[in-house]
Amino acid sequence: HRARGFTVTPGGEHAGGLTHNALVGFQDGSYLELIAFHDLAAASGKHSWAPVAERGGGWADFALLSSDVAEDAAALGELTARPPEDGGRTRPDGI
Repeated sequence: HRARGFTVTPGGEHAGGLTHNALVGFQDGSYLELIAFHDLAAASGKHSWAPVAERGGGWADFALLSSDVAEDAAALGELTARPPEDGGRTRPDGI
């Protein structure tokens, strides 16, 4: 993505240790999260993003910051294929 002119910043490890990320940030504070598996074979059948990676990559998911997850999940119900779930990651600096 750097070759396309984007500034890509290393992100960190996701909870569970199967994936890691990098971020493409925008001026409004939003960002695209670029995700890769450490070992796709080990994640196959265990992670919802694995089928996308097995097909060569593409749009896999989206995440939102919410002050009321239940209300926002109800409002977005038509768009989601599965219920909300907790997630997280740790950056290389430990945050």
